[in-house]
Amino acid sequence: MKKISPYVYAGLGVKKVTFSKIQKVICSHFKVDFSDIESKSRERKFVIPRQLIAYFCKIYLDETLAEIGNLVNRDHSTVLNSIKVINNYNETLKGFSDIVGDLNSKIVGGNDD
Repeated sequence: MKKISPYVYAGLGVKKVTFSKIQKVICSHFKVDFSDIESKSRERKFVIPRQLIAYFCKIYLDETLAEIGNLVNRDHSTVLNSIKVINNYNETLKGFSDIVGDLNSKIVGGNDD
């Protein structure tokens, strides 16, 4: 499993990671609208992207769990569970860590389109 560095080094050509960037990359990859992700839906096609947004927000944004929860219309405990679930998937589901690594690369170094 690839470890994702929680550090983004300034001055190395890496743009600052924002919630908007995380949201765009995840929504684009899973072909869902953010309004579906922040809805109360428990459909798997929305839950995994929502959990990934929470996971990347915790890594890259200087926000509390409650603040991240507000961004995705969830409680802080749901955000904490999302992070645990994604970490578990990274360890147990074949190929999932590759997807997370690809998304991470797009979030950190990708274009803003």
